[in-house]
Amino acid sequence: MARTSEGGLFSDERNLGVDKPGYERVDLSFPRERVHELDQNPLCRDFLITCAGFYDQALGHQADRRGVSLFPDYVLHFCVGGRGYQEVSGFRIEVGCGEIAVCPPDKPHRYGSSKQAPWSVYWAGFRGQQARPLMEALGLREDAPSLYVGKDSRDVEQFYRVFEAMRRGCGVYEALHASQLLKCLLTGWIARRQSIRGQRISGLDIQQIIEMMARNLNRAVSLQDFAGYVGLSKDYFNECFQRATGYSAMQYFGRMKLMRACELLTGSALSVQQISAELAFCNPYYFSTRFKQMFGMSPRQYRQRFAGVKTEERR
Repeated sequence: MARTSEGGLFSDERNLGVDKPGYERVDLSFPRERVHELDQNPLCRDFLITCAGFYDQALGHQADRRGVSLFPDYVLHFCVGGRGYQEVSGFRIEVGCGEIAVCPPDKPHRYGSSKQAPWSVYWAGFRGQQARPLMEALGLREDAPSLYVGKDSRDVEQFYRVFEAMRRGCGVYEALHASQLLKCLLTGWIARRQSIRGQRISGLDIQQIIEMMARNLNRAVSLQDFAGYVGLSKDYFNECFQRATGYSAMQYFGRMKLMRACELLTGSALSVQQISAELAFCNPYYFSTRFKQMFGMSPRQYRQRFAGVKTEERR
């Protein structure tokens, strides 16, 4: 049977730096030896869930896997309340309500809850030949490991279906069922993400606005400019945009600028000051402050950490 714990720990988590809980939690995991057997089965090797759970208002929750015992699976977190953080290979991000974040396998990482606003989080570990393509379809990479998906009750219900399937046992068909339920959740997020292309809310073409933003990353465009482009009031335009994407228009535009800054830091010889000017930030200090808020490191630190990685990948 799958081992379950509500308020307890599995023995294999104790060796991975997971904290002792003082909050309500549900943990489910297939035994290690059984995971190895399932991993070889043709029905499960493409995509296999290995563990899953839920932590409620998890003050003090943290896991540190930066030592010799690296985790062999992807670890997905779906935050439904409060805030948390994730750090992979020294790259830190904040994870807010409605966001998913993924730690790739065999990478030193840590994650945990905010002290000021403890997160409530659903999570799952998974592996298989389709795991990486699914993450790529979601647009999740080591240097962009989070995505806003919204807080949809149907997604929460799907996690409970996963839990129910895992509780039935760890036979091939029970594991296959649980794995496919999780895969359905992931593919639903992929479809939802792709549906933004051409999506219209109250006559607003979201993809058209995003493309307009992409064309103007080197300009200081205001909310009024965006609203005027589609002939709507600022407040109504912003409300529609946030309903579709989870971010206000200026938040989304700012994140696009910062993601473009990442590309310039790792793919060009432009200085931080030149990149700040290229992306129309008011000054380099403000640019560096915003960058550190989003990525947990300065632009220079980002360049030092990831420029070499990008170069190696291109060889």
